[in-house]
Amino acid sequence: MLVDAAGAQYVSGRGAGYLCLSWVIGRMFRAVLVVFLTCALKCQVSAAFWDVELVYNGGMGSGDCALAFDSQGVPHISYSAEGTLYHAVKTLTGWEAEPIQSVGYWGGMSSITFDSSDRPCVAFVDSTNPVTNYLCFARKGAIWSIEQVAEIGWWADHVSLTVSPASQPCIAFCRTIGSNAFLSLARRVAQNQWSVENIAPVGSVIGPSLAFTASGIAFVAFVDSDSGTLKVARNNGSGWTIDAVDGGDGQFAVSYPSLAITPTGHPIVAYFLSSGSSSALKLASYSGSSWEKQTVAYFAVPVYSGHCASFMTSSGMFVVAYQDPGTGHLKGAWQIVSSWVSEEIDSAPMSGVRPSLRYGSGDLYLCYFDGFEFNVKLARAAVPLTLQQAKSNPDGSLVEISWLVASNSSQDFVRTIYAQSLNRTSGIKLHFTSNTPSVSRGDLLDVRGVLSTIDGERALVDPIIKVF
Repeated sequence: MLVDAAGAQYVSGRGAGYLCLSWVIGRMFRAVLVVFLTCALKCQVSAAFWDVELVYNGGMGSGDCALAFDSQGVPHISYSAEGTLYHAVKTLTGWEAEPIQSVGYWGGMSSITFDSSDRPCVAFVDSTNPVTNYLCFARKGAIWSIEQVAEIGWWADHVSLTVSPASQPCIAFCRTIGSNAFLSLARRVAQNQWSVENIAPVGSVIGPSLAFTASGIAFVAFVDSDSGTLKVARNNGSGWTIDAVDGGDGQFAVSYPSLAITPTGHPIVAYFLSSGSSSALKLASYSGSSWEKQTVAYFAVPVYSGHCASFMTSSGMFVVAYQDPGTGHLKGAWQIVSSWVSEEIDSAPMSGVRPSLRYGSGDLYLCYFDGFEFNVKLARAAVPLTLQQAKSNPDGSLVEISWLVASNSSQDFVRTIYAQSLNRTSGIKLHFTSNTPSVSRGDLLDVRGVLSTIDGERALVDPIIKVF
């Protein structure tokens, strides 16, 4: 829940106008943003941890979207609607979308990134041919240029595009050859020239997830539907090694795992396991020699297509966005110490299809498809900091701080709550100019506010407080 300075409680809301305005101001005048948000924190009591806005609201989206940031921190999104693949970019007045190519009503399934020249690149499926499907690559110069990468057969699914540290566009995808399905990787060697290799048989076509470490090691997370196993393939330049990470034995991995590289250079994978009556959202992290697995959430229903996205903040916090199999709502899960805390991002039914989680302009961004209204949406949240990280910022900085424990209750001091880090090595003053929100000693807090110094103490003035 959210608690404002008057003690009122609120649930997370969409806050679309707040997101659009604060993003624009933040790109133009950082100092103005701080002033604006200081006022917003005091006056806009409906402010939420996540703010959501519409990117495409035509109601004819096709169930896919992907997010990337250019070198200036501007978000770009690829998505499909009414049989056409689009590229949308955030501008001062909203979102501007342009068509890239007709892909057919079963096409798109795109992935977007930027090349070394800061040009947007999109990998996608062209299903306009009635006999087969094609994997394609689009790159924008003066106009969009389209390259046909490979024939992928009669059954297509989502693809994963990234640019290697050697500036080579690479696409992980699945294709059918005859009655067999394979996980494959395409590497662009020159204009209109691609090298394609099969990595492993997969039983059926399932969307993989590709990422590179800074040293150039390729990782691909995928599901082998024959065995119901989540697997991760890695290539350090001398061939592919495949690890069986999880699944099988009554709990089977389902499609759409999400792979990300942490700030320490190790891969993490978010994924779903399902039985006939229940399911679990899991996160596996690679230590360099083995995979460590933890459960993010349990569900009392099975899941057949697990939509999720993984991320790790610079402070070492794991974050997973996912579609709840029971409610169909989009949720976000944050690991706080050894526990996971989930919150609702979007309560629209069937929201959170194909989430794409990225870091940009100091915040965490989440692009996803709303399967009820058939729209594309973007959510934004401040990336939580540790108390030590937050206090290293100057006065006037807007910060989100996690893992705080209330040192006193609301009744102990006048308009003041003291909070400290879990290890009790650092503390901060939460000062309120009106009523103090209801907090008990020992409550676990997440706070958002503007840093200040009051009587020599670092403080947050009229912060928004979330009590877990």
